[in-house]
Amino acid sequence: MCSVMVVDEEICDREIATIQRVFREFSGQDVDARELRREMEDNDLADPLETLRKVEPLLSTHAKEIILKAALIVADADGKILNEEELMIAKIGAFLGLSPAHVRGIVCEMIE
Repeated sequence: MCSVMVVDEEICDREIATIQRVFREFSGQDVDARELRREMEDNDLADPLETLRKVEPLLSTHAKEIILKAALIVADADGKILNEEELMIAKIGAFLGLSPAHVRGIVCEMIE
């Protein structure tokens, strides 16, 4: 989710709030907005993608779909999905081992 949030080089309050909401819905835990913003400003977010590649074999197809859907929700938090965000979504899908067709299907499902 964070990789998608910073792809447009802006961290807006709606994106932070969306990550908090999605994280709470999927994990049942809260994440502090200030801490999240600090993490996004301080860290190189290439590592989360590499982490996805490492944990991909441990995830069910359903878990992979949930991760991709969460990233899409964040990408759309500011009201538009930019080309850079679309590319990041595709990259996340690839790191998760999802085919391009599977990713497109999830994107279409979420946009409708």
